[in-house]
Amino acid sequence: MEEKALIADSTRWLSKSDFLVARSCPGKLYFKKHAFPSVVEQDDYMEMLADGGFMIEKMAQLCYPEGIEANGTNEEALKETEEQLKRDSVTLFQPAVFSKGKFIRVDILRKNGVKLELIEVKSKSFDSAKFDEYGRDATRYFEKKEWSEYIEDVAFQKYVLQERLPKAQIEAYLLLPDKAKKAAVEGMIGWFKLFKSDSWRPRVDFTGDPNAVRESNFLTLVGIDEIVDRTISLILDDIALYTSAVTSEKRLKAVVSIKCRDCEYNDVDAEHPKSGFALCWGNRAESSPHILTLGQLGNINKSKDCINKLIAEGKSGVYDVPESLVRDKYNNRPYYQVAKKDEFLLPEFGEVLDQIEYPLHFVDFETSMMAMPYHAGMRPYQRVLFQWSCHTIEKPGATPTHAEWINTKDVCPNVEFGQSLNRCLGEQGSILTWSGYENTQLRYLLDFIDENGIDNPRLLRWLQATVSTKEHDPGRIVDLNKVALKCYFHPLMGARTSIKVTLPAVLSSATSERIKNLLRAEGLFQLDESGVIQDPYSLLPPFEIYGQSETVHDGTGAMRAYQEMLYGDVSSDQAARREYEKALLRYCKVDTLAMVLIWEHWLYLHNIDPKPERTPSHTLAPPNHDR
Repeated sequence: MEEKALIADSTRWLSKSDFLVARSCPGKLYFKKHAFPSVVEQDDYMEMLADGGFMIEKMAQLCYPEGIEANGTNEEALKETEEQLKRDSVTLFQPAVFSKGKFIRVDILRKNGVKLELIEVKSKSFDSAKFDEYGRDATRYFEKKEWSEYIEDVAFQKYVLQERLPKAQIEAYLLLPDKAKKAAVEGMIGWFKLFKSDSWRPRVDFTGDPNAVRESNFLTLVGIDEIVDRTISLILDDIALYTSAVTSEKRLKAVVSIKCRDCEYNDVDAEHPKSGFALCWGNRAESSPHILTLGQLGNINKSKDCINKLIAEGKSGVYDVPESLVRDKYNNRPYYQVAKKDEFLLPEFGEVLDQIEYPLHFVDFETSMMAMPYHAGMRPYQRVLFQWSCHTIEKPGATPTHAEWINTKDVCPNVEFGQSLNRCLGEQGSILTWSGYENTQLRYLLDFIDENGIDNPRLLRWLQATVSTKEHDPGRIVDLNKVALKCYFHPLMGARTSIKVTLPAVLSSATSERIKNLLRAEGLFQLDESGVIQDPYSLLPPFEIYGQSETVHDGTGAMRAYQEMLYGDVSSDQAARREYEKALLRYCKVDTLAMVLIWEHWLYLHNIDPKPERTPSHTLAPPNHDR
């Protein structure tokens, strides 16, 4: 196929994102090139917005003020790149390179004579202090599995660039946020505004002082040429295979296995009535519950590749798994999936009741961390703790009361977060969470206070008396997710025990009037067509911002909402900020209400169905805007 015609048809050439998809599974390459719906791509933009990757790329560009961006369509960018590379010395942003059916856009390309520096900007964190411990040996530092995709990304780019410019001397680099460095400028994150655009990437507008950004540069440039060259030698055959497949529109077949559990091509649309997953699995895709939903799938399969052997035999349902393979393993969760079809609570729940102490505080946190530090003195990916919610039950049968706190100011909220939480929880009672996340964040707050030399002895003493560490466990924090893993099973949950899965399962079986009244009090009681209590998360109302409908219904959404409220393009609009604040408060309150509902259901199953002192009402749980 003539190169010019090939360049114009993006479905017939291999990009670096195509290459990386194929590396995860060759069968996915066809699905990507033919625009099969992907459950990952549905949220790609917001995920990238959340991790701050485009902000980091913009910051990297600011560190090279001489740089020229290759704009326009791919064809226009290719032409611009060819022209600019005729110069003896030049720095290019997003230059386009095409060679023999392969296409790349390089983040930063610097030319000086025959020497080229290929710089890939990533938002993944790097720690130069640990790098020093490795003797600054990039091959040793980056050979860990967590870096393999990034190294292969750069290797593919270098291969294509070298193929196009065979006489060039190319050196490969990663430019990364360095956790060993601190931001020196307050509010720098607010200088980077992201906007949706018509191109494949959002527009990032910079509104601050570029010199201040350069002086507060927390990015580190790391040479990775040796490990990249080694990687190129390992992927040469795959590059040729994938390039041939896309140019000929051939579908590479993949061996179905437990690796298919995470396949993103498991959706349909009008143009693709059969998903990519279904094309690979055939009739086996229809089994329900599917074998790929089995808990501890990879660990179970380690025993003589037993699950993959079942799949190869044409078995694809959970109930096809012999009980002997899963009995008495991993809290028996996989066994329950295979052998049990009814909800149950084990008697061991009584041990939890012996452990707890009233008042019971059901607590949930919302936090955010970005590659771009939020405040001066913070490192990349250091957290801000911006919100908590707490439902408290003073004694058995008492009506829950609610308190909450949220930060709405562009200041580091961590200490105030801790102080307000201390006032709410005090010294008495068990703190009930869903997962160890809250305990981890309080440990982080302890380290944050120590690292920054913050003089707050009262908060420090409270944290030390509350937080569980390896050396000290006061036993105040009870992880309800561990309780679910050990004591509770519902067939609708399958292997999962997240609160977003456990709550709908609980409500499908709940008959307690106390549970219904708690939901009524919040205006979240509604039955579906089958007479089952609806998941309250699904009833959280959307709100309008500049004609766009927004909803906060998960932790990632909360992080994005916080980011948008304080630093997004609506940050100067007080009415819009209030809408985000209300949505965040609503969502976090439902998180702790969900724990109360699950707890009450477990009590009911345990034959402890305490009578409420009075019927809950909207006035019984007033919000406490403790700022």
